[in-house]
Amino acid sequence: MIKTLNKLFRKPMRHLLIILISILLLSSPVFGQSSKYESVNQCVLHTMKENKLTGNYMFKMVKEECERSMGSGGSGDKKKGVLYLGRVNGKLGWYKNRINKKDSKYVGEVKNGLPHGQGTITSTYKSMINGELEVREDGLKHLVEYKNGKEISHRFIKEKGVLFQRKVNEEWEWYRSGDERKDSKYVGEIEYRNPDGRGTVTLPDGTKLIGEWKSGEFDGQGILTLTNGDYYEGKWSEGKIYEGTSFINGEKYVGTWKQSRFWNGILYDDEGNLLEKIVNGVVQNKLGVVIEKKEKVVMYQRKVNGEWGWYKSGNEKKDTKYVGEWKNGKKNGQGITTFPDGDYYEGKWFEGKIYEGTSSIGVYKYIGTWKMNKEWNGTHYDKDGIITGKTVNGVREW
Repeated sequence: MIKTLNKLFRKPMRHLLIILISILLLSSPVFGQSSKYESVNQCVLHTMKENKLTGNYMFKMVKEECERSMGSGGSGDKKKGVLYLGRVNGKLGWYKNRINKKDSKYVGEVKNGLPHGQGTITSTYKSMINGELEVREDGLKHLVEYKNGKEISHRFIKEKGVLFQRKVNEEWEWYRSGDERKDSKYVGEIEYRNPDGRGTVTLPDGTKLIGEWKSGEFDGQGILTLTNGDYYEGKWSEGKIYEGTSFINGEKYVGTWKQSRFWNGILYDDEGNLLEKIVNGVVQNKLGVVIEKKEKVVMYQRKVNGEWGWYKSGNEKKDTKYVGEWKNGKKNGQGITTFPDGDYYEGKWFEGKIYEGTSSIGVYKYIGTWKMNKEWNGTHYDKDGIITGKTVNGVREW
C-alpha cells in the first residue's frame, strides 16, 4: 500500500490521496481517543511515522488534511490573537472585543477562544484627565502563560523609560511625568512602575545615583556622586550603602556601614595617610587605641552677665538650643542648633562650627558644606524646594 501511495504524486490523483489520508487519520488509535492531538504538527508527525509516509509532497498533503480534520473536529490549534478580560452580566470571561475601558488586553497564543500558551497582558489604570476619571492603558505589561484560559505563570516585563519621584500625601512615589527642577528624575529599566535594573537618578541639585535598582530603591552595585565631586561607591541595600568606599570633605573611608554609620573600616586623609580605624562602630586611632566617645547633650545658649555661654537648662522660646554630640565644651559631631524663631543648622560640627549639613534661615534653605562658618559648596532652595542658586568654593554663582 505504501508503494502505491508514493506513486500517486500527480494532480489527477490528488483527490484519491486526500481520501486515503483521511482514512489513515480516522483509523489512527490516537485520533480516536479523547486525548486528541494537541497541535497540527503532532498530528502530521504521528501520521507520517505511523504509516511510514515520506517525501515533501506527502508531508504537505498530510499537513493540509490534519489542519482540516482538527479544525472540523473542534480540538483547535494554537493561533496568535487578541482577547480582552472583562465582565458581561457579572460574568468574568475572555472576549474578542473590549467591553469596558478597564478590561485588560491579552496578545498571544489562543485556542478555542481562550488564551492558551504564551502572551502578554497590558493592564489599565485610572487617572483624572481634564477633570474626569478615565481608564487608560499605561503600557504596564505582564509576560503570561495560560492553559485553556487559566493562568499558569506570569511576571512583569522590564522596559526602558523615564520616571519622576515626588512626595504626594506624605508618600514618596514614582510617576510617569514630572518636573526635573523639583522632582528626582530616573532614566533606565522599569518594572511595575518602579526603577528596577540598571538606571540613573538625577536629583534637582545635580546629585546622581548610578547603578542597580530594585523595586524603586537603590539596591545592588552603584555610586552616589555629590555636586562637589564627593561620592559613596559600593554595595547598596534599600537605598543605604553597606560596603564600599566614600570620599567626603577630603577624607576617604574604605569598609562597611551599619545603619548609615561607619562600622568596620579605615579612614584616610586626602594624601592617603591613615587617620582612624573603625571596629564594630567604635573609632580607634591608627595605633588601635579607642578614641574618646563624644557624649550626647541638650544645651541652651544665652547671655549671662554680658557673656555668651552654654547651659544644661534653658527656655527654648528665648534661648538657642543645641541637641547632639558634645566634646571639650563645644559642638563636636552630629547635631542640630535651633533658634527661637525656628531657624536651624543641622549636620556635622567640629569645635563648635558646622562643616556639613543643612541650614534653614527664613524661607531659604541651604544644603552643602561650610568652611570657617561660611557657606562653601552647596545648593540654595526657596520655600517650595526650587533651586535658587549654588555656591562653589565660597562664591555664590547665581
